[in-house]
Amino acid sequence: PTSYFEFPVLHKDGSTRWIGQNIELMRSAEGDVRLLGVARDITIAKQQQEELQAMSQKLENQATLLRELNEYALSVMDKHSISEIVREVTGRLISQLNFEDCIIYIREGNILKQVAAHGPKDSGSHDVIDPLVIPVGEGITGFVAQTGRSEIIGDTTTDPRYIVDDETRLSELTVPIITDGEVIGVIDSEHSEKDFFTSDHLSFVETIASLIGAKIKATRVLELAQERIRRSEEKYRGAIENLELGLMEVDASGVIVKPYDSFCRMTGYTPEDLIGKKANDVFLSREMHETMEREDLSRQQGVSGVYEIELQHKDGSVMNVLISGTPYFDDEGNMIGSFGIHYDITALKQKL
Repeated sequence: PTSYFEFPVLHKDGSTRWIGQNIELMRSAEGDVRLLGVARDITIAKQQQEELQAMSQKLENQATLLRELNEYALSVMDKHSISEIVREVTGRLISQLNFEDCIIYIREGNILKQVAAHGPKDSGSHDVIDPLVIPVGEGITGFVAQTGRSEIIGDTTTDPRYIVDDETRLSELTVPIITDGEVIGVIDSEHSEKDFFTSDHLSFVETIASLIGAKIKATRVLELAQERIRRSEEKYRGAIENLELGLMEVDASGVIVKPYDSFCRMTGYTPEDLIGKKANDVFLSREMHETMEREDLSRQQGVSGVYEIELQHKDGSVMNVLISGTPYFDDEGNMIGSFGIHYDITALKQKL
């Protein structure tokens, strides 16, 4: 019988080498028993194996991260108010990253207001217990809002900027929520342990901040658009044209009636390219048809909605787009078409 062993040995030069050794039990014709050992240096092979294992673990971690980010995207997609969005995020950060607390501030002028919390300051409803208001530029949170740069504080007792909220904690992670170069809020988490937060925590929370920044912007824009619709359809359309959004109208069959200039700039088409054609045939790959057909059915049932889909640019590239679809009706209540507000998130998706 033959046995194989792997073990480290200390080389004369002080380095560690790995040895792979086969040991075989041999018996001579006279009945003598001997052991035959063959050893070889497997250090390089061992190092390659460890590198492959590390690479495999890294890929697995990246896959897990992408799944979690996808869950975040899906979870906030169906939220229709800023309050719902921020509460969803704080709750998920607490559960997924084992944070002790998580608070989101929204900027209003030169102040930051706590609008959502999970942890000790969570009232269990939609309210934050004793919500803190911080001027921009004050404290760690205010400083991050002012500079637009994230910070990890390993020991808050050594940082004079630290502001005690409900209780003193020893480490802090603070990340700005930025959209179009403007800080619109801050994600802040504190922990009772020193040096709790890592660069992986920072990277993950920064990605979430980018994701919800776009959603908060889109939500604000949609709220503004809805208000302008109530005042005047023409004012509503004009407002959309002035924003970085593409507006398109289709009839009940999905045929393009009016592509606005902003939408044409976004997709590379001219109005003449699009009017009279079915939007799904122009912009969607076969894989996206099922998603769009499901959303079209919702529009036909009079339901508005926000969803993400891939659209094909005129140059053949693929765009990731958030669409808010709103049906409109004739005087008898029949759905005769819908407005689609399109927000290009391709750049954001590429950073994920």
